[in-house]
Amino acid sequence: LSDNADWQSVRLDIRQEEVRRFILERLVRPAIQAGYQGVFLDTVDAWHALPKAQHAEYRAAMIELIRAIDTEVAGGAVWLNRGFDLIPAVRDVIDGVAFESLYQGFAAADETYFAVPDEDARWLLGQVETVQKLGLPVVAIDYLPPDRVNEAPALAGRIVSHGIQPWIADGHLTRVGQSSVTPVPRKVLGLYESPHDDIDKSGLHLYTATPLEYLGYYYDYVPLHSGVPQEDLAGRYAGVVVWPEGGTIFPELCAGLARARAAGLPVVFMAGIPGNDTCESLAGIRTDQAPRGRIEVDELRHGAGQFEGRVRTRRLNLTPAQLTQPGQADLWLSLRDGAGQIYAQVATTPAGGFALRPYLFEETPDENKYWLFDPVQFLKAALQLRTLPAVDVTTENGRWILLAHIDGDGFVSRAEVKGTQLAAKVTLDKVLRRFPIPHTVSIIEGEIAPHGLFPDLSAEAEPIAREIFRESYVELASHAFSHPFVWRHMEGRTDVEEDAYGWNMPIPGYTATVEREISGSIEYINERLAPPGKKVEVFLWSGDALPGDRALAEVEKLGILNTNGGDTKVLPETNSLTHVWPIGRPRPTGLQVYAPVMNENVYTNEWHGPYYGFRDVIKTFQLLDSPRRLKPMDIYYHFYSGSKYASLNALIDIYTWALDRPVTPMYISEYARRAHGFYDARLVQDSAGHLRLRSAWPVRTLRWPQAQGWLEGPGVLGWWDKEGERYFHLAPGGGVMKPVRQAPAGPSLVSANVVWDQVEQVREGGRWQLEFSFHAGQPAELEVRNARECRLAHSGTTRHWKARQRTVKVSLGVQKGEGLTLVCQ
Repeated sequence: LSDNADWQSVRLDIRQEEVRRFILERLVRPAIQAGYQGVFLDTVDAWHALPKAQHAEYRAAMIELIRAIDTEVAGGAVWLNRGFDLIPAVRDVIDGVAFESLYQGFAAADETYFAVPDEDARWLLGQVETVQKLGLPVVAIDYLPPDRVNEAPALAGRIVSHGIQPWIADGHLTRVGQSSVTPVPRKVLGLYESPHDDIDKSGLHLYTATPLEYLGYYYDYVPLHSGVPQEDLAGRYAGVVVWPEGGTIFPELCAGLARARAAGLPVVFMAGIPGNDTCESLAGIRTDQAPRGRIEVDELRHGAGQFEGRVRTRRLNLTPAQLTQPGQADLWLSLRDGAGQIYAQVATTPAGGFALRPYLFEETPDENKYWLFDPVQFLKAALQLRTLPAVDVTTENGRWILLAHIDGDGFVSRAEVKGTQLAAKVTLDKVLRRFPIPHTVSIIEGEIAPHGLFPDLSAEAEPIAREIFRESYVELASHAFSHPFVWRHMEGRTDVEEDAYGWNMPIPGYTATVEREISGSIEYINERLAPPGKKVEVFLWSGDALPGDRALAEVEKLGILNTNGGDTKVLPETNSLTHVWPIGRPRPTGLQVYAPVMNENVYTNEWHGPYYGFRDVIKTFQLLDSPRRLKPMDIYYHFYSGSKYASLNALIDIYTWALDRPVTPMYISEYARRAHGFYDARLVQDSAGHLRLRSAWPVRTLRWPQAQGWLEGPGVLGWWDKEGERYFHLAPGGGVMKPVRQAPAGPSLVSANVVWDQVEQVREGGRWQLEFSFHAGQPAELEVRNARECRLAHSGTTRHWKARQRTVKVSLGVQKGEGLTLVCQ
């Protein structure tokens, strides 16, 4: 229709059918198919720029478009920006209305801020009153420049007084806005240095991501050479951690860090501090005085120098870091030279803190690293982190999550058993059917298909794969077509080294591509091996398990979850947090979910023996459970473990040990969704101190120190305590939670070995009612505290359980249930 100079855009003629079709088919439909849950329609009143005689025609076309969009959204949200004269005609299909500039506005044409005239504000409030009478929520978007952000709370309160939700941001919406609730940042800006921006090769990711995630926070990874993001950082991040690997100086880095500090973010330097006056000033040190004479340990505090490793006095070295304001710093580890000068090596300061080489780790000749201080407590202190209810992916309903997943390697290996069966058949008969808990099982297409590497074995192998996939407790997964050993090679990376086995399995006439490995192998399983009603749910990375961005994008495009990778393996002789990898590897194209624990290959000297070596994973599980529970249990192995008596017996021992413990078995896909939930979850807090949790992915457990008290709310089903930590069980959907100092009265859930499909609780006096549906990997059990008795009603029948010591143990005896009602009092 015309140019829109204010916003450097154009006005479209919605009256044209092809324009409406373009909006629906090219914009709205792909967004909904990609997972977006609603549509926000901006400038729906642009038709006011037309001659008045055309208004009715245009208005009718806009109403038709809004109704068509509601059909495309299919139950999702449709919101309008303004369009007040349209709202009565579309009230039945829209979910809310936003408008801009009630009291403070922004002129995009010349990028100026202005106070809205009183007359205009009164007119807007009149329009809002009409919308509110229709029962629709209303949001006012007002604008304040960065230098007036301190006015936002008062402005928000003024807007709330009219029953309107405020959102107060800068003119370009780059700042997290002020509303009636305050976001609680869980992200930390992580600046790392690594070739090709591979975060998996950076110290930041390898050594500090796990401690940070234990605290309930996680990194937003940005390469050092990219510098600090330009947008307003306040409210977006809880702090900044910098880990430079070498001596490269990035000119804009320190200026960006100074800007972050000015926005109120603590800045923490790990390993080193760039040689720049600005960075040294941020750290609160100077490095202009070289040490003299003999170097000695001056002081160790907070367990520094005696955590996992020990300071070796015969190897003392230092960075000449002298605190400029020593009275404001908390020294964790400091050295003294022959002249009595003190040099800080690990310290927290009002601005953040630093931990300098070589005083992060004790490094041993076998290349193991052992923290010299507790990185969990150091990061909490240096970043001045609030003690959050941490999203936890290790525990569900008060029980340790138990996973089991199998990579397809060795499916066609001949087992050392009578009859020389395939290893896959032995694994099915001797392991899966003996321990029928949820399993995620994969095959390699190129290993068992007739067009693969072993065509003569395909007629024997494919029926076994179908037999495995028919089992009710088996989830289908792919382990690629030709088992790539170096995934990034397929994406043109020339800096990667060929594996000892090559780039991939040498299938005649085949050159590996990302699409064939992922989409092609999944299609093969779905069409040739999967039983009716089942399909591939998970892709298990092969080889180096380091997918490039294209591979992750391919999995995301298919809506398939993924796991494998990481290198978590701790044993008594190598017990260190440095061997515990994070939950996942976030990339721009998707999230790689790491395997919680490594497989039998690394416990058996890369399958050179001893073949019973995987039994040591029990020690790994124990170390990952205490003193901090860091990972779920994951019995992760290959089909070739079914080929030898020693490895088979080791598997039986591992399953037996795991199932002797209180566990919640689940599929890898269910765990992967919870891993996504960890990174996706958002917390906000209202003026009454209540917390609200939102996530598009499942978040079923929150954890915080017992000393913090309890959480209560309609979505909090109960809690379970372990070694100073309190694990809260959440119903699907989360909700509003109130921190309290006294334990909530009345019955509540202690533990259960189920995965909730749906659950609602009702509390009336001393009576507790739970309406729920569930599935479980074992016969379902629930334990309820503070109850005399419980009764379960279902399909016209009632069962009763009595308490022992104020605790009722409910045994349902089934692994799936719908429409159940449990009443305890």
